[in-house]
Amino acid sequence: MKLTLNDEIGKLIATLIIGPIMIYKGFIYNDLLLGILGLLLLVYDGYWICKYYSKKHKLNKDKLKIDNDSINDNTEENITLEVSNKL
Repeated sequence: MKLTLNDEIGKLIATLIIGPIMIYKGFIYNDLLLGILGLLLLVYDGYWICKYYSKKHKLNKDKLKIDNDSINDNTEENITLEVSNKL
């Protein structure tokens, strides 16, 4: 299994943990700027995640389609059965 590190985990943490905490703290402390920044962080990272995953799944579907086409092309065989009456 190949492990690749990218900013995907950071986007998930920002969207699921940090953004809602910032919005909550903005309401608790009556800080409009903190609430707006939390909302912007949530929307921006949520959009990025949706865009990234749709692109990732589209590439996987295209790759799967190409693989299936190549498998079907390679497995086609012409088999001829000859019957003879030798008695």
